[in-house]
Amino acid sequence: PVTVRHSGVAGKDIVYVNLENEIQVSVHLFKDISSTFQITVFGENGWKLIDIRNSYAMFRDNLIEFIRSVEEGSSRLAFKKTINIIDTLISAQDSLQQNGKLIKLV
Repeated sequence: PVTVRHSGVAGKDIVYVNLENEIQVSVHLFKDISSTFQITVFGENGWKLIDIRNSYAMFRDNLIEFIRSVEEGSSRLAFKKTINIIDTLISAQDSLQQNGKLIKLV
């Protein structure tokens, strides 16, 4: 990520992430709504909605990957990806605490 900006409020979080290749990502996290997980991808020739209704399977698969990492003694996810995720989360929180200030990561 190049920049991160939080434009919501705690519990109704809206975070905008700009990536190096000019891709823009918006993440909407609302605390008190029904369980849902959706991804919408927009492109030049259309868009696609991915509605994940079985979140148990998704989280189960993540747990299986974690267990495999522990058993193998090393992460199955590149450390750079982990750091990018953590930096993005921290930057979103920093932006929230600074009233939506744009946080630069590069």
